[in-house]
Amino acid sequence: MSRTEHRRRIDAIDAQLVELLAERAAVVAEIWKEKRRQGVPLADPAREAAMLGEIVELARQHGLDPQAITAVFRALVGIDLHTGERAGQPTT
Repeated sequence: MSRTEHRRRIDAIDAQLVELLAERAAVVAEIWKEKRRQGVPLADPAREAAMLGEIVELARQHGLDPQAITAVFRALVGIDLHTGERAGQPTT
């Protein structure tokens, strides 16, 4: 496969990632609605720690750097919290 073909493949994968991130954001928004109804904070450190533990294991299974993947998912959680704050949902 040529470099151009590899780049096209990466572009297609990146497009899929954006679609998955949009789907994830929609699910997060539903969780915020439920938490708002329940009057609980958006941030859930125990859930975040459990999720990161699972992500690290998946990263290892796929031969990925667990620290790098953890950084990616910490960034996603940070985006979730920032978006929640902008929407008026307290994070603590």
